[in-house]
Amino acid sequence: MKKSLLFSAVLAGLMLGSCSSSDDIAGTSEKFSADGKGYVNITLNLPTQPQSTSRAANDKFEHGVADEYKVNDATLILFAGANEATANFKAAYTLSGWKTEAQTEQISTKLTKVQQINAIAAGSSDKIYAFVVLNHNNALTVTAANGLQVGTSTPEFNGTFADLSKKVMSPTLTKDNLMMSNAVIVSMPGSADFSSVDATTLTDVTASIASSESEATTKPAANIYVERLAAKVTMTQGPSSTSTATVGVDGATAVTFNYELAGWRLANVNNSSYLTRQYDNTWNSYLSDGADFGGSVSSEYTANKYRFAGIKDIESGNGYRTYWGEDANYKTPASFSDGTAEPTLAKGESTYCYENTFDVAHQNVKETTCAIVKMKITPSGYSKGTFFTIDDNKGVIYSVDAVKTAIGNKFLNDYETKIKTSTDYYAGTTGTISVKNVEFADVAGRVDITKITLSDGTADKDVTAADLTTFKPTIKVNEFKDGYAYYTILIKHFGDELTPWNPATKATESYPGTDNEKNWLGRYGVLRNNWYKLEVTGVAAIGASTPGELDVNHDPTPDDNLKRYISCKINALSWAVRKQGTVLQ
Repeated sequence: MKKSLLFSAVLAGLMLGSCSSSDDIAGTSEKFSADGKGYVNITLNLPTQPQSTSRAANDKFEHGVADEYKVNDATLILFAGANEATANFKAAYTLSGWKTEAQTEQISTKLTKVQQINAIAAGSSDKIYAFVVLNHNNALTVTAANGLQVGTSTPEFNGTFADLSKKVMSPTLTKDNLMMSNAVIVSMPGSADFSSVDATTLTDVTASIASSESEATTKPAANIYVERLAAKVTMTQGPSSTSTATVGVDGATAVTFNYELAGWRLANVNNSSYLTRQYDNTWNSYLSDGADFGGSVSSEYTANKYRFAGIKDIESGNGYRTYWGEDANYKTPASFSDGTAEPTLAKGESTYCYENTFDVAHQNVKETTCAIVKMKITPSGYSKGTFFTIDDNKGVIYSVDAVKTAIGNKFLNDYETKIKTSTDYYAGTTGTISVKNVEFADVAGRVDITKITLSDGTADKDVTAADLTTFKPTIKVNEFKDGYAYYTILIKHFGDELTPWNPATKATESYPGTDNEKNWLGRYGVLRNNWYKLEVTGVAAIGASTPGELDVNHDPTPDDNLKRYISCKINALSWAVRKQGTVLQ
C-alpha cells in the first residue's frame, strides 16, 4: 500500500536545531490515510544572531534587521535511516503559505504550516529526519517527482545526509536573501563537560507523522532550527578620537594625534561554504586550562568553560547552540589574494562573509579573516595632511620638505668622502656641499627617490644613476597620503574571555603544548550565523601606508604574535553576536 506522511516541524532561528521524540513509523499503517497521504505541521523558527557585549561570550543575541531573516523560499528535505550519519535521501518539497508567530530571544520569527508529504520507504527501525534550506538562491531545485537537484548537475541527488551537508554553496551574500539550513544542536549546556552526547543537525520527525491534516495540527511540532550560512561583520569607532600615544613632527616635541575611521573592508575571506555546518563531537570535552588569565578569571569563562556549546537552551527542552565548525579548508593552508584593495565600507556599515575556521596549526595571519581599517591621522598642530616616516620609525613623522632634507642629509653623510674626491662631484673641494633638491615619486606608499641634486655654492651636480641606485635601498621612506594609515584587526571568535592568551607565559611558541587545541581552538575565526561587531577603541601608533603593506594574504606569523601583540575588542550578535574592541597599533 502506498503511504504518505504528515509531520509537524519547527524551523528555528539562525543557529538552532532539536530532536523530537521518536516513534517507529515505518510499516505502521495507522499513521497514514487510505490513499497514502500524510501531513506535517511545520513551524519555521528563524534565527537570531548571537552577540556578546564583552566580545566573545556565547549566548548573547540580537535579531538584526528584518531583511536578514526574510524567507523568500523554503525547501523541506526528508531522510530515513537508523541514525543521522547514515540517513538516506527520500524526498524534497517546496514549502509556502506560512502563518507568522511572535519572536523570542533566540528566534527572530516563527512560521507555521501544515505540509502534505508522500510516503517514505523505510525500514521498521528507521527514523524519518527533516532538513530545511531557506533561500536556496537557485542552488537547490525540487524536481517534479519530489527529487532534489543540487546546482546545475543533471543527475538528481541520491545519497546520505552526510553527502548533502558537504555540498559547497557559493551564492552572492545579499542581505534580503541569506541562505539558511539546519543548525547543529547539543542536548547539554557548555557549563559542564558534555562529551557524553553527540551533536545533531537533522530533526527526528518520526513522532510527528499523522494520517490527516486535522490530526497533524494537534501533534507537537517537530522543531527544526536553522542558521544562516553567512556571518555578519560591522565596524564602529568608540567615543574617543585622540590617541594616548604621541609622534614627533619634523623633529619637534612629540604631540598626540587625532584619528577618525575613514573606511574598512574584510580580507582573507572564503568565497564559498558547506551547505551545513560541520561539527566534531571531539570538541565537546575541550576545556581551556585558564592559566593565561593571569589571575582574574572572566565571568564568561566561569559560566561557560566548555565553550563549544552555549548555556541557554534555545527553547525549554530543545537543546543548546554550538559555536564552532569545520569549513572546507579547515586543515589545509588557505590562500587568499584580497588584501590590497582600498577600504570603502563606511563606519557603522555591515557586510557579510562565509565562515572561515581553522585548527590551531593554521591559526595565523594569512589564513584568518580580518578587517583592514583606514584611519585619518591628524597630529596636533599639523595641517599639511600628507606625512612621511623613515625606516619604519612610527614615532616620528615628517612633512615633505623635512623628509627631503632627511634624505639629502643621509646621502651627504654616507657619501661624504666620494663627494669630495670623485670627479663625478667635487674632487679636491674643501668647501661646504649641500643638497639643493630631492625629487621622488610615490610607488604604492613607498617613496622612490628619482633625483638628488648637490651644490657647492657655484656648480650644481646631480647624483649619478649608479650612486642613486646604491643609495636608495639604505633608506626606507613611506608616504601617508593625505594622512591616511591602515591597520589590521584579526577577528576573534571565542577571544580572550573563553580562550585566554598571555604572551608572558610563552617562550618561543605562540600556542605551545600537546593541548593547544583544547586551550586555543576557536580563539580566532569567523563562524556562520555570528555577528562580529568590531570597535576601534584607540590608536596606539601610526599604521601602514597602504593596505598592501599590511600583507595579510602572505603573513605566516601566528595570530597571537609574541613580537607584535595588538589588543582589540570584538562583539558578536543574534545572530550570535561577538563584540571586539581594538586598539590599533
